Amino acid sequence: MDDASRNRPGKSSHIMTLDMALTYGAQASVLFLGLLAFIVALHYGRFLLAPMSLAVFIGLMLGPIATRLERVGVWPAVSAVVVVLIFIALVGGFLTAIAAPLTAWADRLPQIWNELQLQLSSLRQPLNTIKDLQEQIRSVTGGSSVTVAVKEDTTVENVAVLAPSLLAQLLIFFASLYFFVATRHETRAAILRLCFNRRLRWRVAHIFRDVENAVSDYLLSITIINIGLGIAVSIALWLLGVPSPALWGAMATLLNFVIYIGPAVMACVLLAVGLALSTL
Repeated sequence: MDDASRNRPGKSSHIMTLDMALTYGAQASVLFLGLLAFIVALHYGRFLLAPMSLAVFIGLMLGPIATRLERVGVWPAVSAVVVVLIFIALVGGFLTAIAAPLTAWADRLPQIWNELQLQLSSLRQPLNTIKDLQEQIRSVTGGSSVTVAVKEDTTVENVAVLAPSLLAQLLIFFASLYFFVATRHETRAAILRLCFNRRLRWRVAHIFRDVENAVSDYLLSITIINIGLGIAVSIALWLLGVPSPALWGAMATLLNFVIYIGPAVMACVLLAVGLALSTL
C-alpha cells in the first residue's frame, strides 16, 4: 500500500506533463496552420492587398495633416481629399524633377554601353579561360550542353499587358488611401464597440493611439533621414563633378526605403555611373 501510494504522484505528474505537451503541440499546430493560411492569402491576394497596405502606410504617415485640418473644422471627407492631393503633388513634383536628367542619361546609354564593352574587353581572356575549363569538365563528365530557348516579347506587348493591371492597382491605392483617411475615426469606433468590457475598450483605444503615433513618427523619421541621405549624396556627387547629382540623390532617397537591398543596389548604380563617366 505504501509503495502504491508513493507511485501515484509520479504517474499523475507524467499524465499532466503529457497533457500539457499535447495542449502546447495543438496550440503550436493551430498557430502554424494559421500562419500558413495567412501567407497563402497574402500570396493570392497580393493584387489587392499590396496597394491597400501601401495606402494604409501612406495614410498613417499623412494622417496628422488630416487631423490638424479636422481640428479647424474641415470635414473628414474634405481632409482626406486634401491628403490625397498632397500625395499626388509630392509624387508629381518628384517625377518632374527627375524626368529631364533621367531622359538625358537614357539617351546616352548606348554610347556608355559601347565604351564599357571596350573597357571590359580586357576581361575576355580570363572569361575564355573559364569557358574552356567548363568545356573540359563537361567532356570529362560526359555532360551535354543544354539549349535554352528564350521567348522575346516586344515592348508594346509588355505595355499592353501591364498597363491595365498597373492602372487598376493605382485606382485601388488611391481609393484605399482616401477611404482610410476619411473613415479612420469611424473604423476605430466600430472596433471599440466590439469590446464589451469598459476596461478592455480603454486599453484598445490606447493601443490604437499608440500604434498610430508610433507608425506615423517612424515613417516621418525614416522619410526625413532618407531625404537627408539623398541631399548628402547629391552634394557629394556635385562636388565630384558627376552630372545630374539630383537624380542620383533622388534614387538614393527612394532605394534607402528598401532595407539592405536598396543601399546595395544604389552602390552598384553609383559604381556603374563612375565607370560610365570614366569612359566619356
